[in-house]
Amino acid sequence: MRLASQNSSDSGGKMLKALLWGGGAAVLGSAVFAAVALMGFQLAILSIGVGWLVGTAIKKGTDGHTSRKYQVIAVLLTYLAIATSYIPVVIAQLGKDNKDKTATAGSQSGKAAEAERADVAVPLPQTGTGGVTAIALVLMAGVVIGLPLLDAFTSMPGGLLTLLIIFFGLQQAWKQTAPDVALVAGPYQNSTP
Repeated sequence: MRLASQNSSDSGGKMLKALLWGGGAAVLGSAVFAAVALMGFQLAILSIGVGWLVGTAIKKGTDGHTSRKYQVIAVLLTYLAIATSYIPVVIAQLGKDNKDKTATAGSQSGKAAEAERADVAVPLPQTGTGGVTAIALVLMAGVVIGLPLLDAFTSMPGGLLTLLIIFFGLQQAWKQTAPDVALVAGPYQNSTP
């Protein structure tokens, strides 16, 4: 006996459809996760729902015929949805911190405030420096990808629960896109004389 995947041939159209369905679900899941986080709630449990949503969408996009590569795509899209949901929270926190610094600087006397602002100033890259922009984008992408882990590790021991729940979310995406396995027994001999 051997196990055979229900789907032996894979078309590029099916892959594109799965990516569109899964990507759309990931964007939706990220938006919901971010909206809840911006309201001040830390509900890592939503990552399980995001995993289910992305996995279900990919399965729908493949008409129920998945394979190992669709499982990997589901897990990656789920993790990216979780990671990008942290971006609005970080931006809101940076805006709040900047507003607090500006208010503090405005209350100080003229020269002291001016000196402090000069110390905080960050030079912007020159226009036309594509290499610097590319490096900045790669670094920013790395930070975004690491945000869930960074958040979990900086809030230990409670971060362990967050990591566990994120794992369950990724596991949910993996389970939803598990390939259908058909049992193939044979070959059978013809019993007619």
